[in-house]
Amino acid sequence: MYNHDESLRVSSDANLLCSVCIPVYNEEDCLPIFLENLLGALASYQKTKCIDFEIIAVDDGSSDGSLEILKHYSDRNNIFKVFAFEQNTGHQAAILCGLNHAEGLLL
Repeated sequence: MYNHDESLRVSSDANLLCSVCIPVYNEEDCLPIFLENLLGALASYQKTKCIDFEIIAVDDGSSDGSLEILKHYSDRNNIFKVFAFEQNTGHQAAILCGLNHAEGLLL
């Protein structure tokens, strides 16, 4: 499990930045497990490589607690960016939103 006390670094000029874009729609049940696994994998990878990460999560009009979960993780991890659509527009639009806000050279 990812240890939130060992937060991921925000990109420095010396490291490449990789943007991870995540479309989310009514994923309340599996989202915390997914995010914990993702954060753990990124932190592990970051220890051995000169690469930093940002996570861009786009809630596509979820009607469950997905957006609140994303906001919770965003409050605890400075590498998160969260965007939300008021209504469901499809995963393609959510991915496009994430890509439009990505700052990394790697996606």
